[in-house]
Amino acid sequence: MSLDNLKDELEELKELRLRLGRDAQRLSAERHITEERINTINKELGTLDFELEITDHAIVRYLKRIENLDIEKIKRQIIPDKFIKQYKKELKIGWLDGEYPVNDFYILKIINNKIITVIEQRSPILEQPIIFPNKRNKRISKEQEL
Repeated sequence: MSLDNLKDELEELKELRLRLGRDAQRLSAERHITEERINTINKELGTLDFELEITDHAIVRYLKRIENLDIEKIKRQIIPDKFIKQYKKELKIGWLDGEYPVNDFYILKIINNKIITVIEQRSPILEQPIIFPNKRNKRISKEQEL
């Protein structure tokens, strides 16, 4: 090989080394970003909650089907005959949405003719005044009724 050929080859190799150095820097930066993303995803996966939640419906079905609990009996206890008779006299057109005291211990919240919850009389859920429907189909608060 001639001296000129060797000089040309040396220049090409130097340029190749520069390009490879730049490529190595770019790849190193990309690798760093990728490793950070992998770590972030692993942390997120570690904080995900994989615990099962049990719905109230599932609990009721379990109590009925597995523990043989008499759900109909519980329904009769929640809405005693005395309660139904009392309000049937007052409400000629059906149940109005509102909270209905059953006794000194609990209140039934009714919406669309369905009991949606049972609330203890002294429950923090009752932050607002209890609403009782009056005979004219208007809602009045307990304080107004007294």
